[in-house]
Amino acid sequence: MSTGPIKMDYLVSIFGEDREFFGELFQTYCDDNTLRMNELRDKMGEKDASSIEHLAHSIKGASGNIGADAMKDFAAELETMGRESELSGASSVIESMASEFEEIKTYIDSYINS
Repeated sequence: MSTGPIKMDYLVSIFGEDREFFGELFQTYCDDNTLRMNELRDKMGEKDASSIEHLAHSIKGASGNIGADAMKDFAAELETMGRESELSGASSVIESMASEFEEIKTYIDSYINS
């Protein structure tokens, strides 16, 4: 069942097959992370390592909660960069996150509309 960017088998094992719940969960995830991704880009422009660390931490937790492991791993990498105030390479990680987020949103849209 987990062929996409979200481990649905993990979620189903915890919550059962409640499509309405998943729709709400995924909508919240997308709404929140759209804001966080935009803010990440803004903070990267400001070279605000502390804010980048905190935003990445939030994305990491939210992504882990829905079984989006690749996104969680990118966010963990960015969180470490922010914590260490070492932002060289952070723009590349943010772009990888943005690409993964697009895949997640496409997967979610497909799931909700199937």
